[in-house]
Amino acid sequence: MSEEARRPNPAYWMFTPISAFGATLVGVVVLFYGELGLLGEVVGTERVCGNAECGLGVGVWLIVSAFFVLVAAFLVGIVLGAVRRSDTPRLGVAVRRGLIVGGWCTLAYLLASVVIWWPKG
Repeated sequence: MSEEARRPNPAYWMFTPISAFGATLVGVVVLFYGELGLLGEVVGTERVCGNAECGLGVGVWLIVSAFFVLVAAFLVGIVLGAVRRSDTPRLGVAVRRGLIVGGWCTLAYLLASVVIWWPKG
């Protein structure tokens, strides 16, 4: 393989934050709507919380935590992509790094939603 073929493209690193954001967005949306669907199946018609503010609070916290997880995924993707810019010889390497970041951020959202939905008191 020639030296030109092994030299990393300077633009490849930008696919790390893009794929991290995209993977996290897909994971968060699937988890959010999965939790809403699961809630109806598990609880049925009984109320999850004692008052309306509790249900509203859970929904708001899920949306806010989704926003922060997406921002964190994008920022971590930017930092990781910029730091690892020199050893990104192919586009697939940058996308794989972004997918790994997206997976970890989706896991963080899952853990946050478990804490949010955990029964209080």
